[in-house]
Amino acid sequence: MCPLGVQPYLFRSQSASQIYHVQLTNQLSLLCQSGLNMVSRCLAVDLKMDGVLSVTLDPGWVQTDMGGPQAKISPAESVLGMFGVLARLTEEDSGKFLSYRGTELPW
Repeated sequence: MCPLGVQPYLFRSQSASQIYHVQLTNQLSLLCQSGLNMVSRCLAVDLKMDGVLSVTLDPGWVQTDMGGPQAKISPAESVLGMFGVLARLTEEDSGKFLSYRGTELPW
């Protein structure tokens, strides 16, 4: 199955996923990020029998308007990395939170 075909993909940032790394003034962002993680995990379970994989990807700290020039990676590096991760997904990855490099991240 083509990794960019019928499978749903959810993207989010790692920085907001871990409560101890974010100021408490950002509760709405935390709620949204943890909700996205949970939706991805639920989709992984609910759609398993249909052969659909669901993962959440962290694009990394990207040199964009939001990330700024001090960010560590270019947009091209982030996108190429995420496409590579998607191309290598297996059933074992479904429901996981992965970096643009393919490493599993905690949430």
